[in-house]
Amino acid sequence: MSKDMKLIMEGWRDWSSKDKEKKELRGPLDISDDAFPPALLVHVSGGEHQLILYKPKIKYNTDPVEFDRARVLGMVMIDKTNLDCIPNTMQIRFTAVAEKGKGYGSLIYGLTFHYANNKLGAGLTSDHNHSSSDDAKKMWNKLTNTKDLVMKKTRGNHPTGGHDTFDYSGENTPEDKKDDCDDGSDGDINNLATNHSWIMKGNKFKKSFEELTARNREYVKDASDAGEFIEDLIIKAAGVFRDKYGEEE
Repeated sequence: MSKDMKLIMEGWRDWSSKDKEKKELRGPLDISDDAFPPALLVHVSGGEHQLILYKPKIKYNTDPVEFDRARVLGMVMIDKTNLDCIPNTMQIRFTAVAEKGKGYGSLIYGLTFHYANNKLGAGLTSDHNHSSSDDAKKMWNKLTNTKDLVMKKTRGNHPTGGHDTFDYSGENTPEDKKDDCDDGSDGDINNLATNHSWIMKGNKFKKSFEELTARNREYVKDASDAGEFIEDLIIKAAGVFRDKYGEEE
């Protein structure tokens, strides 16, 4: 296995294998025989933060090598929750992978946790503007059943603070407004993947995140047109989501 692939898998294996009595989560596809390993673009526009995992192609007959339009493996878009939802908390609005069963969904969730927790200083939760897909519910169930994820709490002590569960009615903890959260588009909290804001302990995806984002900078620098390269990734990431779930709402 190549050094690059070991760096990508290292954080994931540490996270998934720590709790041996629980089912071990699947790691990403071994792509060690590929000439150009994957990279991670982090694109921020307004309050939306998009993470796009991709692999580049190269243009032929160029010297030096120039990178062409890439293949998107998976995408996540996060933004801030509308209500406090145990501040600060970011919610995963959209996520999709190009192919199921490759382990890239687990990888991009881990990278998103690192980004939200350590780059933005926020907890992470599921989509509370609309609802969660069945795939998202399964992923959140896997992640939150590990010892590495802990719930954020509001500041202080009960009854004015110290709460780790969202209050959708405002009546469960009426003296603590900071745990109030949106209950989705249909008001049915059973359609939400999680009722908490989560932090991943141990900064386990730092090495993979830094390696993948550094590689992205190199690919963008060596692209024939950097702006076009990034725009194409964003368009293709939206296409991956549409292919899986239909039009964005």
